Amino acid sequence: MSFERARESLSDTRFAELRSVDETGSTNADMRGLLGESTKRQPIVLLADHQSAGRGRLDRGWEAPPGSSILMTIGLPMDDIPVESRTLLTMALSLAMNEAIRKAGIDAVSIKWPNDLVVTDEASGSSSSRGYRKVAGVLAEAVGLDGVDYAIVGIGLNVNWDDMPVELADMATSLSQIAGERIDRDELVSAALRDLDSRWLPMLETDPAGLVSAYLPQCSTIGRPVRIAIGDTTRSGTAVSVTETGALVLDENGDLIEMTAGDITHLRFDG
Repeated sequence: MSFERARESLSDTRFAELRSVDETGSTNADMRGLLGESTKRQPIVLLADHQSAGRGRLDRGWEAPPGSSILMTIGLPMDDIPVESRTLLTMALSLAMNEAIRKAGIDAVSIKWPNDLVVTDEASGSSSSRGYRKVAGVLAEAVGLDGVDYAIVGIGLNVNWDDMPVELADMATSLSQIAGERIDRDELVSAALRDLDSRWLPMLETDPAGLVSAYLPQCSTIGRPVRIAIGDTTRSGTAVSVTETGALVLDENGDLIEMTAGDITHLRFDG
């Protein structure tokens, strides 16, 4: 069974209830049902080898060959997370997964605000139209069930892709393509969730400023020119920091503007 070793390694953590399926439409959609059926107020983790209706930010599709990726959703009670810090939950998962990737010997991956994992052209020594290639995306939503507030947080991570489809080659890559070898999915899941359990969630609960401080050096958006689209509005400037609630601070011709959402594009340093 897929992810059996990860399940065993997490038995002493808050993520002990780890389930896996061969195929589903969407692990995020399935999680609503699992949380509604559960009689315990505890986290549930669901992993799939393949999903046919996965969605990313802005309702974009996300589909991967069977067995090639980590397609994981966490259903997490938010009782212990201060309301003002809940916007940092996807940041915590991105940090946990990026640290797991580093433990696997891959240092080229960084975080594109707010929570995508990418390989920039500078890190890969290659050239792409966007200046980076995406490795993973994180998507979260809040739901209330029987008086309990839950976060449903999903991540899709390209792990062992033999070849990237032609239509995606300029915008996406996988860990195996970066490393030149196959990567153990169980070890990534185990390392990320153990770190999330012992380090990032406790920090989110008690020290959100510390979490943001740890995030900034891993965020390749900081310090570079960017363009952010929100509906019909576009803002451009230099990304200079992130606030304690996760907003991106944009220097737009000397004016500091906090951006809480938007479709962000990294611009080249030469303009």
